Amino acid sequence: MNNNKFKKYRFIFEYIPHIVIVIVIIMSVLFGINYYNKKLQIENKNFEKAEKLIEKELGINKKFMYINFEDESCGIVQTKGKEYKVIFYTQKIKDEKKWYELYEPIGIKNIVQLK
Repeated sequence: MNNNKFKKYRFIFEYIPHIVIVIVIIMSVLFGINYYNKKLQIENKNFEKAEKLIEKELGINKKFMYINFEDESCGIVQTKGKEYKVIFYTQKIKDEKKWYELYEPIGIKNIVQLK
């Protein structure tokens, strides 16, 4: 009888490392998804700030603009057959989480008409 209990518990203890590994993998995936979503939220907020700055500077409604960002400080704006290269003043986003480094636009440094 005692031997049967030992076999039963031994069977359970054999699978504990597998269960722990699966839990660690699931937690890693969830952390990665959370990180990616947080980064996307910040980038979307920065995109909206840049749209407002460009809209105020050029006097064009954002419905009629197409913006393509090359990086945090430079973007190309296409509107009404014209193309502009916009360079922004940026500052590092201060956040309690230091594992990502993003910059937000705070002003327009230069606008160059390409076409």
